[in-house]
Amino acid sequence: MSTTMIIEIHFHSFWHIGTGRGAGAGADALQFTNVDGLPIWPGKSIKGVFRDAFRQAVTLDSLPHTHDELIQLFGPEVQDDSQSATSGRVTMRFQNAKGALRFSDARVAPPSEYPTISQWANNQQSKKYLDLFYQDVANIALEEDGTVTNGALRMVQLTKPIPLFMELQFHGKDTAAAQQAFERIESTYPLIRLAGASRTRGLGRLSIQTMQEV
Repeated sequence: MSTTMIIEIHFHSFWHIGTGRGAGAGADALQFTNVDGLPIWPGKSIKGVFRDAFRQAVTLDSLPHTHDELIQLFGPEVQDDSQSATSGRVTMRFQNAKGALRFSDARVAPPSEYPTISQWANNQQSKKYLDLFYQDVANIALEEDGTVTNGALRMVQLTKPIPLFMELQFHGKDTAAAQQAFERIESTYPLIRLAGASRTRGLGRLSIQTMQEV
């Protein structure tokens, strides 16, 4: 048994995991990329999606997930600190304790193969092909008469449907506990069908599967 497994996230539609930044005269909303210029899904964001799925699983009578496991694997929830409330405002804080699971960024190749992809992406002759991963799409809002709302035209950088691969680690040497944690995570896969921006517009459709344990 292992304390690490590789997860494949296969996008079936265009998707956008945004940076919140634009590109000046280019797209108003850029896709998250790494130093190689390749699309990624940051591990912190992935963890939030899996945590939400696990939380849903806790409420399902047909699954054995518990709230205690949720805290153990993902860490404490964001909580209200009532002691910090001043002038009617409540300060939010996050507990320092971490969960047992560690989520890597999801990239375009498994960890063992990514160095080759990185080398290709940094080759001067290959850089011109990096744009093929993306497509800029106009996102507009219309008035009742069909005209474009003033200031509503935005260009969004979408990523084409491709698989991403991430490494999920169980922090600790208890392989039996790791195996149980991975089984719990695997049973939440069907609860994760969409991710990223504009999900209600058909973006970010995905499916998840376990590639291997290492």
